[in-house]
Amino acid sequence: MRDPLSDDPMLSGLMLGGTSPDEWSPRFSPGVYSYNVSVPHSTERTFVEPMPANPGAVFTVATNPTNALASTTPTGAQVELDGGVTTITIMVTAQDGAARVYTVNITRADQ
Repeated sequence: MRDPLSDDPMLSGLMLGGTSPDEWSPRFSPGVYSYNVSVPHSTERTFVEPMPANPGAVFTVATNPTNALASTTPTGAQVELDGGVTTITIMVTAQDGAARVYTVNITRADQ
């Protein structure tokens, strides 16, 4: 008999390189799906590290407005930050196909 497929598309954690959780609005919580964070102009890129609550879940990381997939590794994705706001979309998909989208709006300060 097979183990049942996971139906949990939630994140248990989410890290953005170069930021502190204290800088996020709101602070990360698995049941909150949209975040805002500001970074200094000197921050040209960030590493997005989603942590699925269930190890069988997978994720993709994309940036808007182009919806281009970020350069993804098994642990996360490197995202280039343009001036202004870069929107990062993280789609988490459980083994049974259930999906959840998390969004992070990163505002890079002007020079």
